[in-house]
Amino acid sequence: MKRSCNTSERRMLLRAARKPRIAERMKGTMMSFPSCKRISAIFIAYFFPLVCAAQSVSREPEDLFAFVNVSVVPMDSERNIADQTVLIQDGRIRAIGPSTSTPIPEGATQIDGTGKYLMPGLADMHAHLAHDEEADPDALVVFLAAGVTTIRNMWGQPVHLKWRKRINDGDLLGPNIYSVGPITDGDPPFWEGSSVVTTPDEAAKEVAAQKRAGYDGMKVFTNLSPEVYKAILHAAKEHDFPVYGHVPTRLGLKGVLTSGQKSFEHMIDFSYALLPNDSPVRAHLVEMWGDKEKRNWRGMFLDPYEKADRSKIPDLAAKVAAARVWICPTLTLSSNVAADAAEFDKRRSDPSMRYVPPQERSFWEMRAQFYTTDEHNDPAIMKRGFEAMLIAVKALHDAGARLIVGTDTPNPFVIAGFSVHEELKHFVNAGLTPYEAIKAATHDAAEFVDALDEWGTVAVGRRADLILVDANPLENVANVSKQIGVMVRGCWYSKTKLQPRLDALADKYAEDGSE
Repeated sequence: MKRSCNTSERRMLLRAARKPRIAERMKGTMMSFPSCKRISAIFIAYFFPLVCAAQSVSREPEDLFAFVNVSVVPMDSERNIADQTVLIQDGRIRAIGPSTSTPIPEGATQIDGTGKYLMPGLADMHAHLAHDEEADPDALVVFLAAGVTTIRNMWGQPVHLKWRKRINDGDLLGPNIYSVGPITDGDPPFWEGSSVVTTPDEAAKEVAAQKRAGYDGMKVFTNLSPEVYKAILHAAKEHDFPVYGHVPTRLGLKGVLTSGQKSFEHMIDFSYALLPNDSPVRAHLVEMWGDKEKRNWRGMFLDPYEKADRSKIPDLAAKVAAARVWICPTLTLSSNVAADAAEFDKRRSDPSMRYVPPQERSFWEMRAQFYTTDEHNDPAIMKRGFEAMLIAVKALHDAGARLIVGTDTPNPFVIAGFSVHEELKHFVNAGLTPYEAIKAATHDAAEFVDALDEWGTVAVGRRADLILVDANPLENVANVSKQIGVMVRGCWYSKTKLQPRLDALADKYAEDGSE
């Protein structure tokens, strides 16, 4: 039974009153309407959903909202539509029409959109949720506070399926969750806790098990053997189960572009593919990823970045585009890895750092120390590598490759939710327009998970996952951050309504950090 927004709110306030346990640092991160008489196209588009819903649903006032006099940024094309009324009922957009002629039903909660812009909620398509059973799910509110209404969790555990059910039932406040299962890797795995498969038979069983458990896809990693990787893709096709993740180093990016893997995460595999064909670094990479005793920062990152041949970018981008695979660059992660001491100081002063658990902050500081001072790192090479990634993202876009926005939170200084705004800026810095960047985090993200008829645009019938901002996001991508509030699954949370939750979370983390 669908709960009203107010019922869900009461449940969550009661739960928030209890002191939650301290969440341990996440492991394994680097990270049908009733029929109505057809009258006219205009009537159907703007009035039909409201009338039919009113006839068939016994509604409560809190389930009916109207954004009035708002500019709609639908994200189906580069445009905004001024002076609109958008009606929301039972979690769905039921009508959109001119404010001068669209009636507002009695009992609707009106939200003044004068001078403001209504756009789809954002999606972080590469996030990591804390995955032990004692983790604090109330921290999910941080995503919503940044306007992130959907995430793809890239290392799944049973606890995440429980959270997803509670969210869908209205019993927990958080974003819509898509989740892969546990990382699937060869032996030895790169990350402790991965599902290790070493034979084609084990591969087929692992795909079936993750599908049966209720996950939305599988994440593969770097040390899979070619035969096991092939078996995973074969079984995944039989089970209609998408495969995402990294590139097995023994195959390389060009060797898997037509494998059926739906997305490739980060830009590291793209960077490896830019190495000269005769480079000894290639063989060294295979050796290091396959033997944990031989892994080192210089061999896995510095040498590939330093030896990469940028002249190969256009051809590789064209091959990626032709293969119709998706790329999730996670540029925010790469930017932070390449940051210098002054840039880390700026990151430390970010107000949203208050919403980061103390255990995470301690780990982040350790990594910042390594990135900026350790003799095994070279920030100048890392910066050049990041610059090459920006060039590659623009080349991918220009070639017609499909891009989605993801951040790899909670890697160092990649703050849940808020890091999506940083990722949008990186897309623009790479050469995309604000519309193109935002589209990758809304419309294209929904298309990627085959849910474009469900979310990702502002259109009649879509789920009401929306953000209201104070300036035109198509003029400046930074305007996406000027949020008045967020609506998730048809429940409205103004910025002032969410702030007490954020303050409570920050106070708890401050208390935990002082112990």
